[in-house]
Amino acid sequence: MPSPILHPTIYYTKRLIKTMGYSQRMALFCDFHGHSRKYNSFIYGCHDKKQPFASREFPYILEKVCRFFSYADCK
Repeated sequence: MPSPILHPTIYYTKRLIKTMGYSQRMALFCDFHGHSRKYNSFIYGCHDKKQPFASREFPYILEKVCRFFSYADCK
């Protein structure tokens, strides 16, 4: 469990997600990061064996509307 003192960003983000989950259904959560050797945007995501394409839909659409996003670099 992250500490609100040592890791406030992680702590409060997790708390917000949990709180929102009680009142409404969350369809998507994106955690964006930069990379030291890649020049475009990309996403690392979870794979659901029951719905293998579910995690790929958002990055696929994002590549179509944003020239700085690379679907090929997603994992």
